[in-house]
Amino acid sequence: MASTLGIETDALFNDDDLAQSKTESSSIDNEKKSVGELVKQQLMHVTSGMSAREKNKARRKAKTLAKQRSKETSQSDACPSDSEPSVKKVKLNINHKDKSVEDDRLLIDVHIGMEDCEEWPFESFCEVLMNDLFHNAWEIRHGAAIGLREAIKLHGLGAGKATDTPVNQMVIMNQTWLCDVALRLLCVLALDRFGDFVADEVVAPVRETCAQTLGVVIRLLDSDGVHSVVNALLALLSQKQWEVRHGGLLGLKYLLAVKKVCH
Repeated sequence: MASTLGIETDALFNDDDLAQSKTESSSIDNEKKSVGELVKQQLMHVTSGMSAREKNKARRKAKTLAKQRSKETSQSDACPSDSEPSVKKVKLNINHKDKSVEDDRLLIDVHIGMEDCEEWPFESFCEVLMNDLFHNAWEIRHGAAIGLREAIKLHGLGAGKATDTPVNQMVIMNQTWLCDVALRLLCVLALDRFGDFVADEVVAPVRETCAQTLGVVIRLLDSDGVHSVVNALLALLSQKQWEVRHGGLLGLKYLLAVKKVCH
């Protein structure tokens, strides 16, 4: 027990303790005492000459060793059988299979929902982005312009269309939606005042991105819509504020990059 608690037996027992001069009564009393009581008594005897710090250290060490011994005992008693890991493995495989089946059902539901949609699937999403073009925070305006640019670039031909629209009016609905977006982008080019000065140059991320989105929209517009956008951009160039003129120049820059205007 003393070695288990990390106590040196040399400090507990000496030659005097083992001398034959002990009375018979004391030996009988010691035999009646338990081993734990004897170790506790000897521990108190050893720590009597220690300082408070050394006593606390010895107690902590004894508690730590006792906890380790009890933990090892409990682990050995509660050792799992060989059949338990296989049961857990089968259970995990079943749960993973159920999860994959649930994911497949979710994908099927989404696909069916897309097929049953009566309007352009990105209608509500782009509507939110168009409203965010006029947000007070320039980061949100910038992000909305980027989202519209990518959505129109990939799915612009289906914008504004719906299943209940006659076939001969599909193109008109698409051009009306594109003109609406172009008008909103022109408003941002005219109203945005955010500029980040870097050395002797100025960077306008919102106006730059809106001009790029306007170029994507112009690529899908018919000739009448393109001429209307050009007239609006030329009107911006005649304004007094340099930010407005800068927005008009950016719009013309990307317009000429994607479309050749014939007067």
